[in-house]
Amino acid sequence: MSRPQDWLGFWSSREVTPARDVVWRMNMEFFVKATESIMKYSTDDVILDIGCGAGYLPEALHDRVREVHGADVSQQYLDHCQAKLGRLANCYFHKLDEAGYTDLSFLPEQSFTKIVCLSVIQYYDRSEDLEKLVRSIRRVAAPGALCLISDIPGSAAASADALSLLSLAARKRRLFHAVRYLLKMRFSEYHEVRTQKGVLDFEVADLNQLAGRLGLDAEVLTDQLTVNRSRHHWLIRF
Repeated sequence: MSRPQDWLGFWSSREVTPARDVVWRMNMEFFVKATESIMKYSTDDVILDIGCGAGYLPEALHDRVREVHGADVSQQYLDHCQAKLGRLANCYFHKLDEAGYTDLSFLPEQSFTKIVCLSVIQYYDRSEDLEKLVRSIRRVAAPGALCLISDIPGSAAASADALSLLSLAARKRRLFHAVRYLLKMRFSEYHEVRTQKGVLDFEVADLNQLAGRLGLDAEVLTDQLTVNRSRHHWLIRF
């Protein structure tokens, strides 16, 4: 198998491994708890998880909400989600078009009360894709919906994220898994693609400018909502 040359190829070829599973599940546990007061998940909610990956958000919320829909470009991840959660009547999974990964037009209009996009937009090809995503989300967001685009990197050093992860893992007694995860990421295709392609970063001013241009009711949150203490988060109210 050829080595991926970009983020789309990288994430489309990922498998869930024990180290990733522990770290990503720990991050999702942290995220759900930290966003309780913001998102106010309820039994009336229909959730859309954009870039659902291995399905940690649907797994965490399926018994607390009416429906959870996950969407991803990776068929491998979607197959994993289906095997893990497909037996549940309120979990649905959708394939995003690789050539148009911000396009949600295949979903019914005004359907979702809560939309989450966690640790995804930094891997987009172009910063302009964020505007396309928001326009697409606006079409499927129900009146009064909340959208949280989360774990957005600014210009802070990647080392700050590693330290945040290790600190949380130590408190959760999962330090071994976190160290193993970081070592695997450092000596892996992830590091190769990141070195070659980089990741997008969005400063607070960038997000505020986009909100103004699109006429959004939005704010940037700087509270720690994920294991990465240096990241910020964009809350949009529809």
